[in-house]
Amino acid sequence: MKPGARARAPRKLELAKTAGRSVMWLSILCCLLLVPLTATLTGCTGATVTSATTRDTGVTTTTFFPTTAPTTIQDSGATTTTSISQPTLFAAEQKDPASGKLLWGYIDKTGKWVIKAQFAGAGIFSEGRARFITDDSQGYKMGYIDELGHVVIKPQFTMAYAFSEGRAMVGVGVRPPESTDTTGAGVTLPNAASYGFIDASGTLVIPAQYDGASDFIGGLAPVEQGNKWGFIDQTGKVVIPLSFDDVRFFSEGLAAVESGGKWGYIDLSGAFVIKPQYESRPGHCSNGLAAVPVNGKWQYIDKTGETVIQQAFDEATEFSEGLAAVRVGDKWGFIDPSGKMAIKLQFETNSINGIDPILPEQGFHQGLAPVTVGTGSRETMEYIDKSGKVAIKPQGPVLAFPFVGPLAQLSLPNGPWMFIDRAGQVVYTSPETN
Repeated sequence: MKPGARARAPRKLELAKTAGRSVMWLSILCCLLLVPLTATLTGCTGATVTSATTRDTGVTTTTFFPTTAPTTIQDSGATTTTSISQPTLFAAEQKDPASGKLLWGYIDKTGKWVIKAQFAGAGIFSEGRARFITDDSQGYKMGYIDELGHVVIKPQFTMAYAFSEGRAMVGVGVRPPESTDTTGAGVTLPNAASYGFIDASGTLVIPAQYDGASDFIGGLAPVEQGNKWGFIDQTGKVVIPLSFDDVRFFSEGLAAVESGGKWGYIDLSGAFVIKPQYESRPGHCSNGLAAVPVNGKWQYIDKTGETVIQQAFDEATEFSEGLAAVRVGDKWGFIDPSGKMAIKLQFETNSINGIDPILPEQGFHQGLAPVTVGTGSRETMEYIDKSGKVAIKPQGPVLAFPFVGPLAQLSLPNGPWMFIDRAGQVVYTSPETN
Protein backbone atom coordinates (compact mmCIF):
# COMPACT_ATOMS: atom_id res chain seq x y z
CA MET A 1 0.00 0.00 0.00
CA LYS A 2 1.33 3.42 -0.88
CA PRO A 3 2.09 6.05 1.81
CA GLY A 4 -1.05 7.87 2.84
CA ALA A 5 -3.39 5.26 1.37
CA ARG A 6 -6.27 4.28 3.60
CA ALA A 7 -6.12 0.74 4.84
CA ARG A 8 -7.85 -1.28 2.20
CA ALA A 9 -10.82 0.99 1.72
CA PRO A 10 -12.31 0.03 -1.64
CA ARG A 11 -10.84 2.01 -4.48
CA LYS A 12 -14.37 2.20 -5.74
CA LEU A 13 -14.79 4.68 -8.54
CA GLU A 14 -11.88 5.22 -10.79
CA LEU A 15 -13.50 8.33 -12.15
CA ALA A 16 -10.58 9.09 -14.39
CA LYS A 17 -9.26 11.98 -12.42
CA THR A 18 -8.59 15.28 -14.03
CA ALA A 19 -5.14 14.86 -15.35
CA GLY A 20 -2.88 16.81 -13.12
CA ARG A 21 -4.38 16.79 -9.64
CA SER A 22 -6.50 14.96 -7.16
CA VAL A 23 -10.18 15.09 -7.80
CA MET A 24 -11.52 16.47 -4.55
CA TRP A 25 -14.90 17.04 -6.13
CA LEU A 26 -15.50 13.33 -5.74
CA SER A 27 -16.29 13.89 -2.11
CA ILE A 28 -19.54 15.46 -3.14
CA LEU A 29 -20.24 13.69 -6.39
CA CYS A 30 -23.70 12.48 -5.58
CA CYS A 31 -24.43 11.50 -9.09
CA LEU A 32 -22.34 8.77 -10.43
CA LEU A 33 -22.48 5.26 -9.24
CA LEU A 34 -23.99 4.23 -5.99
CA VAL A 35 -26.39 6.00 -3.87
CA PRO A 36 -25.43 5.48 -0.24
CA LEU A 37 -24.29 2.06 -0.94
CA THR A 38 -20.85 1.64 0.35
CA ALA A 39 -18.73 2.96 3.00
CA THR A 40 -20.30 6.36 2.76
CA LEU A 41 -23.89 5.59 3.15
CA THR A 42 -25.81 8.79 3.11
CA GLY A 43 -28.39 10.45 1.09
CA CYS A 44 -26.75 12.94 -1.13
CA THR A 45 -27.89 15.82 0.95
CA GLY A 46 -25.26 17.93 -0.62
CA ALA A 47 -22.36 15.56 -0.43
CA THR A 48 -22.43 11.83 -0.38
CA VAL A 49 -21.76 8.90 -2.53
CA THR A 50 -20.05 5.56 -2.75
CA SER A 51 -18.18 3.97 0.06
CA ALA A 52 -15.31 4.05 -2.21
CA THR A 53 -11.91 5.47 -1.93
CA THR A 54 -10.06 5.72 -5.17
CA ARG A 55 -6.36 5.45 -5.53
CA ASP A 56 -6.78 8.32 -7.93
CA THR A 57 -8.04 10.58 -5.23
CA GLY A 58 -7.78 9.06 -1.81
CA VAL A 59 -11.15 10.53 -0.90
CA THR A 60 -14.34 8.77 0.03
CA THR A 61 -17.27 9.61 -2.16
CA THR A 62 -20.94 9.04 -2.47
CA THR A 63 -22.77 8.87 -5.76
CA PHE A 64 -26.23 8.76 -7.21
CA PHE A 65 -26.09 8.41 -10.94
CA PRO A 66 -24.46 5.82 -13.12
CA THR A 67 -21.61 6.96 -15.25
CA THR A 68 -20.75 6.01 -18.79
CA ALA A 69 -17.20 5.38 -17.71
CA PRO A 70 -16.13 2.54 -15.47
CA THR A 71 -15.58 2.67 -11.73
CA THR A 72 -12.83 1.08 -9.73
CA ILE A 73 -11.94 -0.26 -6.29
CA GLN A 74 -8.63 -1.31 -4.94
CA ASP A 75 -6.08 -1.49 -2.13
CA SER A 76 -6.81 1.60 -1.03
CA GLY A 77 -9.14 -1.13 -1.89
CA ALA A 78 -10.91 -2.80 -4.74
CA THR A 79 -11.60 -1.24 -8.07
CA THR A 80 -14.82 -1.06 -9.96
CA THR A 81 -15.11 0.10 -13.49
CA THR A 82 -18.72 -0.08 -14.44
CA SER A 83 -20.35 1.09 -17.62
CA ILE A 84 -24.04 1.50 -16.96
CA SER A 85 -26.84 2.06 -19.41
CA GLN A 86 -29.25 4.95 -19.02
CA PRO A 87 -31.51 4.32 -16.04
CA THR A 88 -35.28 4.59 -15.92
CA LEU A 89 -35.44 4.47 -12.13
CA PHE A 90 -33.56 6.76 -9.77
CA ALA A 91 -32.74 6.19 -6.11
CA ALA A 92 -34.32 8.77 -3.82
CA GLU A 93 -34.91 9.19 -0.10
CA GLN A 94 -38.05 9.67 1.93
CA LYS A 95 -38.58 10.17 5.64
CA ASP A 96 -40.36 7.33 7.40
CA PRO A 97 -43.22 8.92 9.39
CA ALA A 98 -43.03 6.31 12.15
CA SER A 99 -39.31 6.28 12.88
CA GLY A 100 -38.27 9.59 11.36
CA LYS A 101 -35.44 7.80 9.55
CA LEU A 102 -34.55 8.53 5.94
CA LEU A 103 -35.16 5.46 3.81
CA TRP A 104 -34.37 4.83 0.16
CA GLY A 105 -36.48 3.71 -2.75
CA TYR A 106 -36.87 4.57 -6.44
CA ILE A 107 -38.68 7.20 -8.47
CA ASP A 108 -39.22 7.45 -12.22
CA LYS A 109 -38.26 10.38 -14.44
CA THR A 110 -41.37 12.33 -13.40
CA GLY A 111 -40.57 12.01 -9.69
CA LYS A 112 -43.30 9.42 -9.08
CA TRP A 113 -42.46 6.71 -6.53
CA VAL A 114 -42.18 3.30 -8.18
CA ILE A 115 -40.42 1.27 -5.47
CA LYS A 116 -41.32 2.47 -2.00
CA ALA A 117 -38.66 3.84 0.32
CA GLN A 118 -37.66 0.91 2.52
CA PHE A 119 -33.89 0.47 2.35
CA ALA A 120 -31.05 1.84 4.45
CA GLY A 121 -29.25 2.52 1.16
CA ALA A 122 -29.91 2.03 -2.54
CA GLY A 123 -27.76 1.90 -5.65
CA ILE A 124 -28.28 2.46 -9.34
CA PHE A 125 -29.82 -0.13 -11.64
CA SER A 126 -27.45 -1.91 -13.97
CA GLU A 127 -28.35 -4.96 -16.05
CA GLY A 128 -31.69 -5.22 -14.27
CA ARG A 129 -30.23 -5.28 -10.76
CA ALA A 130 -29.68 -2.62 -8.10
CA ARG A 131 -27.80 -2.92 -4.82
CA PHE A 132 -29.53 -2.21 -1.53
CA ILE A 133 -28.55 -2.16 2.13
CA THR A 134 -30.42 -3.67 5.04
CA ASP A 135 -29.93 -2.72 8.67
CA ASP A 136 -30.86 -5.33 11.28
CA SER A 137 -29.51 -6.85 14.47
CA GLN A 138 -26.70 -8.42 12.46
CA GLY A 139 -25.56 -5.07 11.09
CA TYR A 140 -25.48 -3.79 7.52
CA LYS A 141 -25.57 -6.22 4.62
CA MET A 142 -25.99 -5.71 0.89
CA GLY A 143 -28.07 -7.56 -1.66
CA TYR A 144 -29.83 -6.89 -4.98
CA ILE A 145 -33.37 -6.14 -6.15
CA ASP A 146 -34.94 -6.23 -9.60
CA GLU A 147 -36.85 -3.37 -11.26
CA LEU A 148 -40.08 -4.46 -9.56
CA GLY A 149 -38.45 -4.07 -6.17
CA HIS A 150 -38.26 -7.84 -5.53
CA VAL A 151 -35.22 -9.15 -3.69
CA VAL A 152 -33.42 -11.41 -6.17
CA ILE A 153 -30.13 -11.80 -4.31
CA LYS A 154 -30.56 -11.77 -0.54
CA PRO A 155 -28.49 -9.33 1.53
CA GLN A 156 -25.32 -11.17 2.50
CA PHE A 157 -22.35 -9.13 1.31
CA THR A 158 -20.16 -6.67 3.20
CA MET A 159 -19.85 -4.66 -0.02
CA ALA A 160 -21.64 -4.97 -3.34
CA TYR A 161 -21.21 -3.15 -6.64
CA ALA A 162 -23.06 -2.66 -9.91
CA PHE A 163 -23.34 -5.43 -12.49
CA SER A 164 -21.10 -5.09 -15.52
CA GLU A 165 -20.96 -7.64 -18.33
CA GLY A 166 -22.90 -10.19 -16.32
CA ARG A 167 -20.71 -9.98 -13.24
CA ALA A 168 -20.87 -7.91 -10.07
CA MET A 169 -17.98 -7.42 -7.70
CA VAL A 170 -18.77 -8.20 -4.07
CA GLY A 171 -16.82 -7.99 -0.85
CA VAL A 172 -17.01 -10.54 1.95
CA GLY A 173 -15.64 -10.68 5.47
CA VAL A 174 -14.56 -7.64 7.45
CA ARG A 175 -11.24 -5.88 7.71
CA PRO A 176 -10.01 -4.49 11.06
CA PRO A 177 -12.19 -1.82 12.74
CA GLU A 178 -9.73 0.93 11.93
CA SER A 179 -10.59 0.45 8.26
CA THR A 180 -14.24 1.43 8.66
CA ASP A 181 -15.78 4.62 7.33
CA THR A 182 -18.33 6.73 9.14
CA THR A 183 -20.66 8.72 6.95
CA GLY A 184 -22.26 12.07 7.50
CA ALA A 185 -25.45 10.17 8.29
CA GLY A 186 -23.73 8.47 11.20
CA VAL A 187 -23.69 5.09 9.46
CA THR A 188 -20.57 2.97 9.77
CA LEU A 189 -19.91 0.23 7.23
CA PRO A 190 -16.96 -2.13 7.49
CA ASN A 191 -14.55 -2.63 4.64
CA ALA A 192 -14.56 -6.06 3.05
CA ALA A 193 -11.72 -8.49 3.71
CA SER A 194 -11.61 -9.79 0.12
CA TYR A 195 -13.35 -9.42 -3.23
CA GLY A 196 -14.79 -11.76 -5.84
CA PHE A 197 -17.54 -11.76 -8.48
CA ILE A 198 -21.10 -13.07 -8.62
CA ASP A 199 -23.39 -13.76 -11.57
CA ALA A 200 -26.99 -12.55 -11.95
CA SER A 201 -28.26 -15.40 -9.74
CA GLY A 202 -25.97 -14.38 -6.90
CA THR A 203 -23.63 -17.35 -7.32
CA LEU A 204 -20.02 -16.56 -6.47
CA VAL A 205 -18.47 -17.56 -9.79
CA ILE A 206 -15.04 -16.08 -9.07
CA PRO A 207 -13.98 -16.71 -5.46
CA ALA A 208 -13.46 -13.80 -3.08
CA GLN A 209 -9.69 -14.09 -3.01
CA TYR A 210 -8.49 -10.65 -4.07
CA ASP A 211 -7.34 -7.69 -1.98
CA GLY A 212 -8.60 -5.40 -4.73
CA ALA A 213 -10.51 -5.75 -7.97
CA SER A 214 -12.39 -3.83 -10.62
CA ASP A 215 -15.48 -4.31 -12.74
CA PHE A 216 -15.32 -6.18 -16.02
CA ILE A 217 -14.81 -3.97 -19.05
CA GLY A 218 -14.37 -5.63 -22.44
CA GLY A 219 -14.20 -9.05 -20.81
CA LEU A 220 -11.34 -8.22 -18.45
CA ALA A 221 -11.22 -7.09 -14.83
CA PRO A 222 -8.23 -5.74 -12.89
CA VAL A 223 -7.44 -7.68 -9.70
CA GLU A 224 -4.89 -7.26 -6.93
CA GLN A 225 -3.07 -9.63 -4.61
CA GLY A 226 -0.10 -8.73 -2.48
CA ASN A 227 0.06 -5.16 -3.80
CA LYS A 228 0.42 -6.32 -7.40
CA TRP A 229 -2.18 -5.92 -10.15
CA GLY A 230 -3.10 -7.85 -13.25
CA PHE A 231 -6.22 -8.84 -15.21
CA ILE A 232 -8.59 -11.83 -15.20
CA ASP A 233 -11.25 -12.95 -17.69
CA GLN A 234 -14.85 -13.79 -16.82
CA THR A 235 -13.96 -17.37 -15.89
CA GLY A 236 -11.48 -16.08 -13.31
CA LYS A 237 -8.44 -17.08 -15.35
CA VAL A 238 -5.46 -14.74 -15.03
CA VAL A 239 -4.79 -13.51 -18.56
CA ILE A 240 -2.33 -10.71 -17.72
CA PRO A 241 -0.07 -11.61 -14.77
CA LEU A 242 -0.32 -9.70 -11.50
CA SER A 243 2.96 -7.85 -11.96
CA PHE A 244 2.05 -4.16 -11.93
CA ASP A 245 2.13 -1.65 -9.08
CA ASP A 246 -1.13 -0.06 -10.22
CA VAL A 247 -3.43 -0.28 -13.22
CA ARG A 248 -6.32 1.48 -14.88
CA PHE A 249 -9.07 -0.21 -16.85
CA PHE A 250 -8.79 -0.89 -20.56
CA SER A 251 -10.14 1.75 -22.91
CA GLU A 252 -9.89 1.48 -26.69
CA GLY A 253 -7.61 -1.54 -26.31
CA LEU A 254 -5.05 0.07 -24.00
CA ALA A 255 -4.67 0.28 -20.23
CA ALA A 256 -2.37 2.57 -18.30
CA VAL A 257 -0.21 0.65 -15.81
CA GLU A 258 2.47 1.56 -13.31
CA SER A 259 5.73 -0.37 -13.19
CA GLY A 260 8.87 0.65 -11.36
CA GLY A 261 7.40 3.98 -10.35
CA LYS A 262 6.50 5.08 -13.88
CA TRP A 263 3.43 4.76 -16.06
CA GLY A 264 3.01 3.39 -19.56
CA TYR A 265 0.34 1.58 -21.59
CA ILE A 266 -0.19 -2.11 -22.30
CA ASP A 267 -2.35 -3.83 -24.91
CA LEU A 268 -4.77 -6.73 -24.34
CA SER A 269 -1.92 -9.23 -24.40
CA GLY A 270 -0.19 -7.43 -21.54
CA ALA A 271 2.66 -6.20 -23.74
CA PHE A 272 3.84 -2.61 -23.42
CA VAL A 273 2.96 -0.54 -26.46
CA ILE A 274 4.02 2.71 -24.78
CA LYS A 275 6.89 2.11 -22.38
CA PRO A 276 6.71 3.31 -18.75
CA GLN A 277 7.90 6.91 -18.77
CA TYR A 278 5.30 9.10 -17.08
CA GLU A 279 5.82 10.22 -13.50
CA SER A 280 2.14 10.35 -12.58
CA ARG A 281 -1.01 8.56 -13.65
CA PRO A 282 -2.00 9.39 -17.24
CA GLY A 283 -5.50 9.44 -18.68
CA HIS A 284 -7.52 6.75 -20.44
CA CYS A 285 -7.62 6.58 -24.21
CA SER A 286 -10.66 8.29 -25.69
CA ASN A 287 -11.12 9.44 -29.26
CA GLY A 288 -7.80 7.70 -29.88
CA LEU A 289 -6.01 10.14 -27.55
CA ALA A 290 -4.78 10.13 -23.96
CA ALA A 291 -3.73 13.00 -21.72
CA VAL A 292 -0.25 12.47 -20.29
CA PRO A 293 1.99 14.45 -17.90
CA VAL A 294 5.06 16.05 -19.49
CA ASN A 295 7.38 18.28 -17.45
CA GLY A 296 4.66 19.44 -15.11
CA LYS A 297 2.16 20.11 -17.89
CA TRP A 298 -0.30 17.95 -19.85
CA GLN A 299 -0.33 17.02 -23.51
CA TYR A 300 -2.17 14.46 -25.65
CA ILE A 301 -0.63 11.42 -27.28
CA ASP A 302 -2.08 8.92 -29.75
CA LYS A 303 -2.16 5.15 -29.24
CA THR A 304 1.41 4.77 -30.47
CA GLY A 305 2.73 7.26 -27.92
CA GLU A 306 3.28 10.07 -30.42
CA THR A 307 2.42 13.56 -29.18
CA VAL A 308 -0.39 14.85 -31.38
CA ILE A 309 -1.61 17.85 -29.36
CA GLN A 310 1.55 19.60 -28.29
CA GLN A 311 0.06 22.59 -26.54
CA ALA A 312 0.91 22.31 -22.84
CA PHE A 313 -2.12 22.51 -20.53
CA ASP A 314 -2.12 23.00 -16.78
CA GLU A 315 -4.82 20.34 -16.58
CA ALA A 316 -6.33 18.08 -19.21
CA THR A 317 -9.19 15.60 -19.12
CA GLU A 318 -10.39 12.78 -21.31
CA PHE A 319 -12.58 13.32 -24.34
CA SER A 320 -16.31 12.97 -23.82
CA GLU A 321 -18.62 13.23 -26.81
CA GLY A 322 -15.77 14.61 -28.88
CA LEU A 323 -14.63 17.37 -26.52
CA ALA A 324 -12.17 17.48 -23.62
CA ALA A 325 -12.01 20.02 -20.82
CA VAL A 326 -8.62 21.69 -20.35
CA ARG A 327 -7.27 24.37 -18.04
CA VAL A 328 -4.80 27.10 -18.91
CA GLY A 329 -4.00 29.41 -16.02
CA ASP A 330 -7.15 29.82 -13.97
CA LYS A 331 -9.67 29.26 -16.78
CA TRP A 332 -11.25 26.15 -18.29
CA GLY A 333 -12.43 25.53 -21.83
CA PHE A 334 -12.94 22.62 -24.24
CA ILE A 335 -10.81 21.39 -27.13
CA ASP A 336 -11.66 19.06 -30.02
CA PRO A 337 -9.46 16.08 -31.03
CA SER A 338 -7.36 18.31 -33.31
CA GLY A 339 -6.43 20.46 -30.32
CA LYS A 340 -8.53 23.40 -31.52
CA MET A 341 -10.25 25.36 -28.75
CA ALA A 342 -13.90 24.54 -29.47
CA ILE A 343 -15.25 26.43 -26.44
CA LYS A 344 -12.99 29.22 -25.29
CA LEU A 345 -11.28 29.39 -21.91
CA GLN A 346 -13.82 31.08 -19.67
CA PHE A 347 -15.00 28.78 -16.88
CA GLU A 348 -13.91 28.85 -13.26
CA THR A 349 -12.50 26.29 -10.87
CA ASN A 350 -15.29 25.46 -8.48
CA SER A 351 -14.59 26.51 -4.91
CA ILE A 352 -17.86 25.21 -3.42
CA ASN A 353 -16.85 22.39 -1.09
CA GLY A 354 -13.43 22.48 -2.73
CA ILE A 355 -14.40 20.60 -5.87
CA ASP A 356 -13.01 20.98 -9.36
CA PRO A 357 -15.33 22.31 -12.07
CA ILE A 358 -15.05 20.07 -15.09
CA LEU A 359 -13.71 16.55 -14.93
CA PRO A 360 -13.73 13.48 -17.16
CA GLU A 361 -16.91 12.12 -15.70
CA GLN A 362 -18.52 15.52 -15.84
CA GLY A 363 -17.65 16.84 -19.27
CA PHE A 364 -20.33 16.38 -21.95
CA HIS A 365 -23.07 13.83 -21.54
CA GLN A 366 -26.04 13.77 -23.89
CA GLY A 367 -24.92 17.06 -25.36
CA LEU A 368 -24.73 19.03 -22.10
CA ALA A 369 -21.92 19.75 -19.65
CA PRO A 370 -22.03 21.31 -16.16
CA VAL A 371 -19.59 24.20 -15.78
CA THR A 372 -18.72 26.74 -13.10
CA VAL A 373 -19.28 30.43 -13.69
CA GLY A 374 -18.81 33.48 -11.51
CA THR A 375 -16.61 33.88 -8.46
CA GLY A 376 -17.12 34.64 -4.80
CA SER A 377 -20.74 35.17 -3.81
CA ARG A 378 -21.80 34.92 -7.46
CA GLU A 379 -20.26 31.53 -8.08
CA THR A 380 -22.65 28.87 -9.37
CA MET A 381 -22.92 26.16 -11.99
CA GLU A 382 -24.96 25.88 -15.17
CA TYR A 383 -25.24 23.62 -18.22
CA ILE A 384 -23.82 24.46 -21.62
CA ASP A 385 -24.29 22.81 -25.01
CA LYS A 386 -21.48 21.95 -27.42
CA SER A 387 -21.48 25.43 -28.89
CA GLY A 388 -20.78 26.84 -25.43
CA LYS A 389 -24.26 28.35 -25.18
CA VAL A 390 -26.04 28.19 -21.80
CA ALA A 391 -28.77 25.56 -22.04
CA ILE A 392 -29.94 25.37 -18.41
CA LYS A 393 -29.33 28.08 -15.83
CA PRO A 394 -30.34 26.82 -12.36
CA GLN A 395 -31.10 29.21 -9.54
CA GLY A 396 -27.74 29.43 -7.77
CA PRO A 397 -25.55 28.82 -6.03
CA VAL A 398 -25.74 25.11 -6.85
CA LEU A 399 -23.51 22.14 -7.54
CA ALA A 400 -24.56 20.63 -10.86
CA PHE A 401 -23.84 17.13 -12.09
CA PRO A 402 -24.09 15.46 -15.50
CA PHE A 403 -27.32 14.27 -17.06
CA VAL A 404 -27.76 10.52 -16.93
CA GLY A 405 -30.77 9.51 -18.90
CA PRO A 406 -33.51 12.10 -18.48
CA LEU A 407 -32.37 13.57 -15.15
CA ALA A 408 -29.47 15.40 -13.57
CA GLN A 409 -28.83 16.19 -9.94
CA LEU A 410 -28.38 19.59 -8.33
CA SER A 411 -27.17 20.06 -4.79
CA LEU A 412 -27.23 23.16 -2.66
CA PRO A 413 -24.05 23.68 -0.65
CA ASN A 414 -24.60 22.05 2.74
CA GLY A 415 -28.28 21.73 1.90
CA PRO A 416 -30.86 19.63 0.05
CA TRP A 417 -30.49 18.06 -3.36
CA MET A 418 -32.89 17.62 -6.24
CA PHE A 419 -33.38 16.05 -9.66
CA ILE A 420 -34.06 18.23 -12.69
CA ASP A 421 -35.15 17.28 -16.19
CA ARG A 422 -33.66 18.55 -19.46
CA ALA A 423 -36.01 21.51 -19.39
CA GLY A 424 -34.46 22.51 -16.07
CA GLN A 425 -37.64 21.70 -14.14
CA VAL A 426 -37.32 20.19 -10.66
CA VAL A 427 -39.00 16.76 -10.54
CA TYR A 428 -37.91 15.72 -7.06
CA THR A 429 -36.51 17.44 -3.96
CA SER A 430 -34.95 15.68 -1.00
CA PRO A 431 -36.92 15.62 2.30
CA GLU A 432 -34.85 18.38 3.89
CA THR A 433 -36.91 20.99 2.03
CA ASN A 434 -40.28 19.31 2.53
